[in-house]
This record gives sequence, structure tokens and C-alpha cells, in this order.
Amino acid sequence: MYFAAQSFINSLPAWYVYGFTFIFGAMVGSFLNVCIYRIPLEGMSVVYPPNSKCPECGGAIRWFDNIPILSYLFLGGRCRHCKTGISMQYPIVELMTAVMALALVKKFGVHWGTLVLFAWVCGLIVITFIDLAYWIIPDEISLPGIVVGIAAACFLGPPHLPHWHDAVWGAVLGGGSLAAISIFYEVVMKRTGMGFGDVKLLAMLGAFLGWKPLFLVVLLASLQGLAAALLMYMLGWREGAPDDEFFEEHEEVDEATTVLEASEASEEDVVLPSKRAQDTVSEDEAPEVEEAETAEVEEVETAEVEEAEAEEEPAIAAPKDEDEDTTQPLEDEEEEEEEPDFRHIAIPFGPFLALAALEALFWQKEIMEWLFRGAY
Repeated sequence: MYFAAQSFINSLPAWYVYGFTFIFGAMVGSFLNVCIYRIPLEGMSVVYPPNSKCPECGGAIRWFDNIPILSYLFLGGRCRHCKTGISMQYPIVELMTAVMALALVKKFGVHWGTLVLFAWVCGLIVITFIDLAYWIIPDEISLPGIVVGIAAACFLGPPHLPHWHDAVWGAVLGGGSLAAISIFYEVVMKRTGMGFGDVKLLAMLGAFLGWKPLFLVVLLASLQGLAAALLMYMLGWREGAPDDEFFEEHEEVDEATTVLEASEASEEDVVLPSKRAQDTVSEDEAPEVEEAETAEVEEVETAEVEEAEAEEEPAIAAPKDEDEDTTQPLEDEEEEEEEPDFRHIAIPFGPFLALAALEALFWQKEIMEWLFRGAY
């Protein structure tokens, strides 16, 4: 059955196979856009509801508005209902997936191993765009990817996938080495370096590539990440993660909401020890309990008032010397604020690991020969 299907596919014209592969890849890319949007939203399924909606107006997206790549061009990059601009991410992901499907078939041919590698590449695309947007690598992709990579190596193996023992060692060494580096950095520098999402991602890469290309993957990812950081530095993007302000604003909103709720709490919302024991006291002890409750409530109110006054009270400035020149310190402060600091640039490492893994998959031999051509 398999050989008959393989023989039939080989008899088809090359343009037909490549054309079908490109269209199939673009259709899968449309689904990947759904995954990129829904996976970071906790509790939301990637398959239900089946119909997509505009995130702005909620209008349903019809099938003729959901044709990969073409619909974006026909609609002019805007929603049919509310005319809100559609992110360029959607056609980029669809085109990228189609090109990757075509490249895999061109290099490895039509084979079950090629299909497994295509699924792996799709996972890397989803991880890349989620990591770029939210700085997270979802476990829903990396952890099952480790299992699938090892299982596929057991059943299929070379030439498309590594031997099963190489896949196991790749997952262990990939995740273990990066975890050790991350822990060492955190202990020495007293701050978090890379997250454990990158650790699980490298373990997944090792499961599909084997342990031998891992050094090349980490080297390429580090060099390309450094080049991107330098480019950010030269362009003046020195504040690090593009989503830092987004997270800070949400944290400030949460903190403000908590403070507001606490300040608006009534005396009935304050749980006092005397109220917990109110039902157990006798009638003779009731006046004493009421006095204790009143005293506790007054203490709480007094503390809140004092805290509010302390926040509103302006700090007393030290007397200034009339002859003192205050212009220079202000200029120094401005210069200190404008002084660039390369250490403050932050960039997600996951996309560079994914890029380096694809480079190792397609051009491992050529890259190794180019890097170490002077050693032989």
C-alpha cells in the first residue's frame, strides 16, 4: 500500500507535487495563526469554536475571507465589517509555512519522515511568534514535541530523523545542558537569565535532530541573538522586551484595583477576631465585645488615614544656596538618562533557537565546513 502510493506520487509531475505542497502548507499556516492567537489565552481551545471572529468587532470571518494569503490581499489588510487593520503576521505565517513545506519536500521528498518534520517545523513557527509576542514558550507544544520526536525516531529513524538513542540523548543533553547554564547564571548573577521554556525547547530540538547538532544550534542561536541585540542597540531600542510596558501596565492596573477595593471595604468587610467569636459570648460579655470591636475598627481607620497622609505629604526640600548653580547637575542627570547601556537590552532566545535548528536541519554540513574550514 505504502509503496504503491509512493510510486503514484513519484509518477506525478514535479510542478503538481510542489504546487499541492505549497497550497497545503498555506492552509496549515492559517491554522497556525489560530494556535498563535488562542494558545496564550488560558482555557481557550484551538479547535472550538471552529469559526474565527474579528477581535475588534466580533464579526464572523466567512470562508471566502479566510483563504490563506489571498484574502488578506483582496481585503486590503482590513476587516470586511469594521475596517480595522489586520496584522501582517497572518499572511507572513501562512507564506512562511507554505515555503517551509515546499523546502522540506524539495530536500527530503514525499515521505512519512517529511510529514513528521513538517509537524515539528509548524510547532517551531507557533513557538517563535508566541515567544516574540508574549515572551513565553508554551508547554503544550514543547513537551509533547519531545515525546513525538523520540517516538518518530524509534519508528522511522534515518535518513529523515536520528537513531532513537541519539534522539534520547539529544533531549537529555539539550534540556540538561541549558538548564545547568541557566541555574549557574542565576546563582552567579543573582538574577534570572533564560527561562525554562528555552530548556524544554532545546530538549525538543535534540529529540528531532539528535545530540550531535546541538552545539551548532546553540552557537548559531547565540551569534544571531547577539547580532539582533546589537542591531537593537544601534537603533536605540534599549529598553529591552517590547512587551515590558504591556506587562507593567497590567500589573499597575491589578495593584490599583486591589488598593481601591481595600480602601472601599466597609467595616462589615473587616474580619475581626471579636466578630468570629461573637456568637459564642454570653450576654454579660456582650458590652465588652462591642467595645473591643469599636477599638479595633478605630485602629484600622487610624492606620489607613495615617498611611494616606504620609503618601500625600510632600517631602521637605533642603534649603538651597542662592549662589549654587543648579544647571550642571540637571545636565548631568539628562546625560545619565541618555547614556546607553547594552546590558539592559533583552531579547527572547526561543526564536533564535528555532531559527538555528532549521539552519542545522538544512545546512548542517555546509555550515560546519564553513566554520571549521581552517582547522583541516
